[in-house]
Parts: sequence; C-alpha cells; structure tokens
Amino acid sequence: MQLRYVLNENPTNLEEKEWQDKIVFATQEDIPKWIELVHLVIDGFPHLDEKQYLAQLQEYIKNKRALILKDADTAIGIMAFHEVTGSIDFFGVHPQYPSEYLFWYAIFIIPSGLSTALQGFCRNDGSPVLVSAAVVISTVCNIFGDWLLIFPFPMSLKGAAIATGISQTVAFLIVLTHYLGHRGVLRFHVPKLDGALFRKMAVRGLPESISQLATPVMTLCMNMVLVQYIGVNAFSIISYVASFSIAVFLGSGEGLQPLFGQSYGAMEEAELKSYFHAGLTINVVVILALPVIFGSGIIWFAFGIYEALVLISAVYLLKRSERNGIVFECE
Repeated sequence: MQLRYVLNENPTNLEEKEWQDKIVFATQEDIPKWIELVHLVIDGFPHLDEKQYLAQLQEYIKNKRALILKDADTAIGIMAFHEVTGSIDFFGVHPQYPSEYLFWYAIFIIPSGLSTALQGFCRNDGSPVLVSAAVVISTVCNIFGDWLLIFPFPMSLKGAAIATGISQTVAFLIVLTHYLGHRGVLRFHVPKLDGALFRKMAVRGLPESISQLATPVMTLCMNMVLVQYIGVNAFSIISYVASFSIAVFLGSGEGLQPLFGQSYGAMEEAELKSYFHAGLTINVVVILALPVIFGSGIIWFAFGIYEALVLISAVYLLKRSERNGIVFECE
C-alpha cells in the first residue's frame, strides 16, 4: 500500500520557534500538497477513499479545522481536528522530518529493548515488585525529562527522544540489579544451540504469533468497515483509546502471574482465589471507579496509577503469602 516515496532534496532544519510560527490554517491552494503527504503516509490509512477524503478535507478547510506546516512547497505536517471535542481526526507527518527524533532515540534502542525483555523474565523470577518499581520510576523520569528538555531547555524533538531513551535506560538498569545481584535462578550465559528446543519454542509460540498477526489483519478489516461511518483510520484511533483499558488488565495480570504460579504449585486454592479477587479489584478501581470520582481526565494517569496499585498489592500479597506458609525463594 506504500506509494512512490518522494523526498525533499533540501529539507529545512527548522528550529522550534520557526516551526511554531509556520503552522497555519490550510487553504484550498494547499490541497495538492496535503494530498501528496497523505500518499506518503498512506500505509497508516488502509482503504483510503481519496474522493471521499477530498470532500471531507474541503469541509475541514472551510471551517478552519485543518492545520498545515510547510517547508517551501512541501507539506511536512498536517492535522485536522474536531470543532466540538477538539480531538484529532487526522494527523500526518512527512517521513523525512522526524529523523532527528529517530536518530536520538536510536542511541538508546538497545537498553530500551533489553529493558522490555528483562522485565518479563524478572517478573517471573521472583521480583515482580522490582519490575513495578522500575516502570513507575522510568515513567516519572520520562514525564520530568520531557518537561525539562522541551521547556526549560528548548531541545524540541531531540529533547523528547533523549528523555524517553534515558527513562528506558533507567528502567533497564533497575531491572539489571536483579541479575547482577544473583537474586533469582536466572543467569546470563552463552546458550547452546538445540534444534529440539527451538522446535518446542516454535510450536508453543505459534498461538501467540497468530494472535499478534491477527492485530494488523483486524485493523485493516475494521478500517474498511468503520471508515464509512467514522472517518479515516477509525479502528486505529479506537484501538489506541482501548489500549488504556487493556494496559490495566495486562499490568495486573502480569504482576499477579508469579503469585498465581506459586499458589498453584503449592495447591493453595484459597490463595489463588484471593489473588484473583485482588486483580479484579485493581481493574475495577482504575477502569470504573477513578474516572467516576475524578472525571475522564484521570485516564491519562492510568498507567502510573495501576503500576502503583500493583506494586502496593504485590507487597501486601507477598507478605500475606509468607504468613500462610508460601515462601518465595531465590537462589
């Protein structure tokens, strides 16, 4: 679905103040530039009906709901927004211009990837509290770093990328203490290639791979249906909103997973039920109670809230398990 890729031969290196001043309302004369950029990012908008989209774009321009950022004759950023809710109905950025962000974030790509991988192992190696602490601390660092490097130190996209990279590196270093301190049973060593083991991994990982493959297929199919009623890239927008809720379930589920496994191995049915009810409580509190009490804006703090709740609950349930004779041992 990717069309011919056209780059700007002499892209302007816009400073923050410059590009802020150049963001203007789109006009009818900007439509060819706008559509050209849409073609460059069309992979994010499957089943794009260009005739229908053009009619919608003209309506957005007429009502001054379309913004554009240009570099000479090239549109490098476009956005259409809803006049009532203020939500973004369409957003596109020229692939050539986020290179500064990608460059600086790429510097931290190895610790970021290792952080994600090691968190899963650490959580199942007897240190779920450490993982929760790493996520909470890195999230706080990211928020503070974004503010520090974008406003007091006006580094724009570079600052945002560096802040994100540093926060992921902090999480990696925190989780790494689990392995360097030999707190669990997992150790770093050179693996031996084993064909039988790889076959087992392939077979057991097949359901998850199918599940992951289903996401883009489902996105494409749902876009083809919903685009007729809601707008372009409709299902992707819905998915991002739903991800807030899904993240809570995933976070509590992963945090309680080691406790479930330990209780199951010890044949403690009462403990299993207790952890199950604790997980349900966390989900209900974050998803239902908090928005009702504090308003819909609280959803933006859902990630930090559920991690904090999981951290507190994990400590409490760990101590409760130890009092009932279930001890988590680390060699």
